[in-house]
Amino acid sequence: MSTTDEEIRAKVQALNSEAFALRFTDFQRVLHLVETSLLLIGNSANLLAEKAFALNTKGIAHYALGDDVQAIDCFQESVKLAQRISNAEKEAAYLCSIGVVYLRRKETETAIEYFEEARALCQTLGLTKTEAVVLNNLGNAFIDQKRLSDALACHEKSLTIKEKMNDKQGKIASLGNLAFVYLELGDLERAHQLLSQSKVIAESLGEKRSIATIYLNLGKLHAKQRLKE
Repeated sequence: MSTTDEEIRAKVQALNSEAFALRFTDFQRVLHLVETSLLLIGNSANLLAEKAFALNTKGIAHYALGDDVQAIDCFQESVKLAQRISNAEKEAAYLCSIGVVYLRRKETETAIEYFEEARALCQTLGLTKTEAVVLNNLGNAFIDQKRLSDALACHEKSLTIKEKMNDKQGKIASLGNLAFVYLELGDLERAHQLLSQSKVIAESLGEKRSIATIYLNLGKLHAKQRLKE
């Protein structure tokens, strides 16, 4: 690659990094950054990974803004690029992102198809970290369908993977999801235990958003307990 190519790559990576860091907070800024990144990339065949990353981040911003169609378009383009550069881990992650959008749209069967495709890739290639994320989302899709035993199996496997990897942030999500399944099953005591475990980890990491979600779920749990009394 020429010096100019390397300079463009450095600029693109800086823009992509800033956009990704802001993906949950400043969506308009994210869109501006990724559009700038994509303009710099143009049709370069040397920056396909960076282009896929930028499009994925753009999809996240559109999802957050409620523009599901645009989000799906971005994620699908990311999938195609990941396939072109033979990056199966990114392909699985982007497939999972598409599934998340369809799940929000209540197109649960379509969401499950994407999650299952992503999981198959992970299992074939031993991509355990990505598989744990996919399993979380697949479990949530099964909850949506009231397939609670299937949901329980997904979230338990996801938690096991995260425990082996010592992924504390990941454990917060898995414990919360498991708690929700037990709440649906009527096992309020087990749900409370899991939420309490999740709260301890979230507080130790200073995860304010997670802590707020946990307290919201504890409130729902206590409301159900009062109804049973």
